[in-house]
Amino acid sequence: MTIIIQRFFITAVLLLGAVSVQAANHYIRAGAAGSANGNDWTNAYTALPATLIRGDVYYVAGGSYAGMTLNTPASGSLLITIIGATVADHGSDVGWNSGYGVENAQVTWTSGFIINTSYWIFDGSVGPTLSKTPAQYGFKFNSMQYPMAIYNTSTAISDITISHIAATAPTGDVERFFVETDNATKSVNNVTISHNYGSGWSNFIWATSAGLAMNSWVVEYNVVLDGYSSAANHGENINNNFSNMTGLTVRYNWFEGRTSGTACIVVLNGDAGDYYIYGNVFKDMEFGDGCITGVINGYGTQEMSGVVYNNTFINVQSPYSYGGWIGTAVLSTVSNNLLYNMMADMRSNPPHDYNAYFATTNTPAETNRQTGTGNPFKNLAAGDLTLLAATNAGTSLPAPYNVDAFGKVRGADGVWDRGAFEFTSGSGPAPNPPPAAPKGLRTP
Repeated sequence: MTIIIQRFFITAVLLLGAVSVQAANHYIRAGAAGSANGNDWTNAYTALPATLIRGDVYYVAGGSYAGMTLNTPASGSLLITIIGATVADHGSDVGWNSGYGVENAQVTWTSGFIINTSYWIFDGSVGPTLSKTPAQYGFKFNSMQYPMAIYNTSTAISDITISHIAATAPTGDVERFFVETDNATKSVNNVTISHNYGSGWSNFIWATSAGLAMNSWVVEYNVVLDGYSSAANHGENINNNFSNMTGLTVRYNWFEGRTSGTACIVVLNGDAGDYYIYGNVFKDMEFGDGCITGVINGYGTQEMSGVVYNNTFINVQSPYSYGGWIGTAVLSTVSNNLLYNMMADMRSNPPHDYNAYFATTNTPAETNRQTGTGNPFKNLAAGDLTLLAATNAGTSLPAPYNVDAFGKVRGADGVWDRGAFEFTSGSGPAPNPPPAAPKGLRTP
């Protein structure tokens, strides 16, 4: 029996070793003049190879490259990782120069990517939390209508991460989606969109799947500026149009600037399960139906359920009688939010309490609301929305709602503050950023 156990143990170790050996790193550098086998920085590929290998990592140096269709068939849960090389994390040292790092030279993609299989990480590696400076992100797209598309018409897709990208939309009256699925797409599940910068998009995320379920999306730590909308190309920041999306988490994002469109976050033409919307900033935005809303239209009533916790709303308005910061058909629990300089209309009547209203009109009645007339922020003009002082205590909530975007623990000083950023004495946001989006295996 002992011999059998020993043989089993040795076999298991050898099998594990074989799996480890199979994973490899590859290197892409524009202008590399070596043998172009991708084995190190001297002999790097000059573009992404046509065939990518499951379980492997593809480091990309600063430079200009074409996008491609990512269609390597799935193999269990083995990831393929395309990642910006950095000074701290670049795999092989052979032929490496710090100038190749994406913190020193961005990767510019000259055409978009279509992801039509599962298990991919596409990550530019760098970009400070909530940075409004596009040059600080590792990957960049400029003036492209559809930089990141996820779809497959015959099989479901899952486990996609897209992060650390600066993407500026094209001008003109055209449809513009930063991340999109397609009407004919099968379900797309377990998607993380994190730590990105987007400007000028009609839809930062357009998730539609012809009535199929789309589950467990996370949208976090993104800066989304200057949304676009027109009669021909209507816009919303996040829209699940015609899909049955459940388990959408929208947290720690900064949404700013939009003068038209349906909403910031909308349930449109499809059912929605719980949406977890917390720790975000919504600033200087105007919508038809509202900032966070369901819709009642010719397709019936599309209701939003879940939570709307600890967000900051500044000058968020609707010019129409049917619009409000909380729009129609919202069943979510609305608590601990902070509103400033705006109408505070709710066009539905979800459970709501413990919200703070500064310089608002049409302020709803709440048992534990806070009201005020002054500006509660340290430096609104400079974009510092940390609080001048603690708010009256909001209601305490369990994890994951007990930290803000910069990792401050809510209620640690005895007062659970309302709004996106927890008050602490001293200067602005905590210097330690939250964990970045997960990356793949990158053994040298």
